[in-house]
Amino acid sequence: MRDIHEIEAATRLAQRIELRQTAPGAEAAIHLNHASASLADRTVFDAQRRYLDTESRLGPHRALEYLANELDELPVALGELLGVQAEQIALTESASRGWALALSALQPRRRLQVFVGQHEWGGNLCSVLATSRARLTVLDRAPGETWRNAVREALDKRDRDAIPVVSLPLIGCASGELNDLSGVAAAVHDVGGWLFVDASQAVGQVPVDAGELGSDVLVFPTRKWLRGPRGIAVLCLSPRALAQFETPALVDVFGGQVAPETVRCHSGMALKLEDGARRFQLYEHNPGLRMGALAAVRAAQRVGVGTIHAYTRALSVRLHDKLQEVPAISWIDRPDTGIVSITVDNLLCRDITIRMWSLGINVAAIGRRYAPLNPHGDRLGDVLRISAHIVTQSREIDVALDALEQIITP
Repeated sequence: MRDIHEIEAATRLAQRIELRQTAPGAEAAIHLNHASASLADRTVFDAQRRYLDTESRLGPHRALEYLANELDELPVALGELLGVQAEQIALTESASRGWALALSALQPRRRLQVFVGQHEWGGNLCSVLATSRARLTVLDRAPGETWRNAVREALDKRDRDAIPVVSLPLIGCASGELNDLSGVAAAVHDVGGWLFVDASQAVGQVPVDAGELGSDVLVFPTRKWLRGPRGIAVLCLSPRALAQFETPALVDVFGGQVAPETVRCHSGMALKLEDGARRFQLYEHNPGLRMGALAAVRAAQRVGVGTIHAYTRALSVRLHDKLQEVPAISWIDRPDTGIVSITVDNLLCRDITIRMWSLGINVAAIGRRYAPLNPHGDRLGDVLRISAHIVTQSREIDVALDALEQIITP
């Protein structure tokens, strides 16, 4: 079996640090839906409880003051994870909200032409379509063509009066393919454009260096591969974006202030924005989620994201090899990561998902709501997505395969 040594090495590491035992949800079901929401480490829950305990003793404002130094560690830790400075990090409720806020701050008086690939997240597409000054263009990439060449060709035909924005996922939500974005940033920046990277399926699963990518905007939630809490996400902005982006659509007293001493408008007051990415962050938040997110970052750093990638990819390769032997499968994804997606002849993926759930196996059906441009899918547009993580055991892959074969084999 290919990559068996990778599986064995990573399994030994997982056993040594007792990863399986530190994930409280690991025994509740065979969880192969980490791409939707992963199983958090116990330290994530402990961190959130510690905040609640502190608040119950001191009250919300005193608790915030008491834990301020620890909370300040989160942007620093995220910067370490992404290879950037803490000042480039803003915390938002969701990746889609961070993506939309960044788009809103991009020279609001200019038209935008937003280029996307076939695996763009539905939430990002909603934001483009809701922006009256933005025009959407879907990139046409030939089989085997690099993203760099596809982007260059598209930008050559761009609207010269509009600001070009290229948005691509590192890993698509309905695809396990790890996109090679080398050279894309240079192609975008050469024409004065901006590169948005959706790293929702990447951070915590594969090494991500925002500086090397050249991304101007990079977003992800903590609940997926980082194994953090739901309801908190990260917006990472390049120094170039921070220098040139204007006021986001939503700003409050954390990101700005009313400053009478600045250049006056007709009311005698003006808005002064804070430096760095904090102008994209709001005052109101749940400190417990931030403490949980910090614990999740530390847990990923202890294991090593490179180790996580090697292990999850090895499990996916094993899954892929077995699935190729099943005649009823009409399409199967290429396993670059911990995600494998398939479609099945004459069966709806959401029906398969429900039957798998009834057997205690968590998988997902990803449809047009989430991946509207996805070229693959059953007659309702769904693909069946199976995603393993560092806490997944090899035997769970075998159990899921057996169950899937029984469901889809005539």
